[in-house]
Amino acid sequence: MKKLQDNQEASLRSPQSSFYEQLHTIQETRRQINAALDKIEQKTLKDMKDTLTKLQASSKSDVDKCIILREELNQIRDAIQDISVKIKIELSFIATRKCEE
Repeated sequence: MKKLQDNQEASLRSPQSSFYEQLHTIQETRRQINAALDKIEQKTLKDMKDTLTKLQASSKSDVDKCIILREELNQIRDAIQDISVKIKIELSFIATRKCEE
């Protein structure tokens, strides 16, 4: 009877020991997965921040170019208007001279 009891107790300890080994393996695997996910998250965030910085710099550059081009277009418009006024005055003068002749 004692031998049977010892065998039964040993057979109970074996699954329990196996259970704790498997639990430890699962917990260690989970820790490794979490560490890998943390690394992926950090790299992704860094890449996203770098991309955002580049996009913002590019957008600022585009906006600055647009401002410069707009100012140049305004200057060209003003120059064309000045030329147009001068041409009208000259044409008016020429027309007046022709009429007098």
